[in-house]
Amino acid sequence: MNEASQSQSSLFSPTSKYHHNQNGLAKRRRWLIVDFDGTCTEHDTTPLLPRLAAFATRSRSSISKASDGTDTNNNEDYDHQEDLKKRLDQFQLLEDEFMKRYNEARSQMFNSESDESSKSLYDVLDALDEPSNVVTEMVSASKCLSGLGHADTNEVEGMLNLQGVTRETTLENANISENNSDDKVTVKLRHGCESTLSRILLDDKASIRQDGCEEDDYKCYGWRLAVLSINWSPKLIDACLVQPVLRRRRSLLHIESCDTEVPIWSNEVDREGVVTLHVPGALA
Repeated sequence: MNEASQSQSSLFSPTSKYHHNQNGLAKRRRWLIVDFDGTCTEHDTTPLLPRLAAFATRSRSSISKASDGTDTNNNEDYDHQEDLKKRLDQFQLLEDEFMKRYNEARSQMFNSESDESSKSLYDVLDALDEPSNVVTEMVSASKCLSGLGHADTNEVEGMLNLQGVTRETTLENANISENNSDDKVTVKLRHGCESTLSRILLDDKASIRQDGCEEDDYKCYGWRLAVLSINWSPKLIDACLVQPVLRRRRSLLHIESCDTEVPIWSNEVDREGVVTLHVPGALA
């Protein structure tokens, strides 16, 4: 394999210390690759994306550009509640369409007239993936996720009522409802997820003492961590999981910064709401 083809096939960007041209991968060969929705989170976060897209659009609608290039505050043409309702209604219809197509695909595949013995695992996965591929194109065409691609990790974090994490700012969220609101979207990490993954990332010889416990109570594994997900928003994964885990790691090590990389291999939605399937369900 030549250098060009190696670069194209690498899971890491050329600037990553884990790219094959760097020496970081040789130092640590143990990887824990985790799923996101329903594994690290208690529930699938995909239905939250149109709400986040509406929040991101509202944030940008507060300052619009006039024809002469000056900033104009409070764009009166934008109605957040109307936009949010439209997005949620569209997304619900698309979810219903997906379930209809998925159930039809299952019925056709396993009906009594089909020859199951002739179907390989790849045939089954491809057939079950087709409803997702078709509906994903419909999602892109509907623009119900437009604006989401504008939001960076910090902005997405500001839209979240994230539960299941240990933060110094926990009290800020103490009175926030567990349900989604006009200002926040609730995401719950599974119990112990943040703590477990942060310990996975710790160096083998890291020394940790907390709350008077013995160091042996906090085993350090020194693994590398990555996320493989069919979710459409890597920024949501970063905000909900990766950044809290890294903050917890820094807290355990009593440091203020680190260069730890946690790759996120997922699908992606752009600023126009078009979804690109880097990781189709069958591949994942």
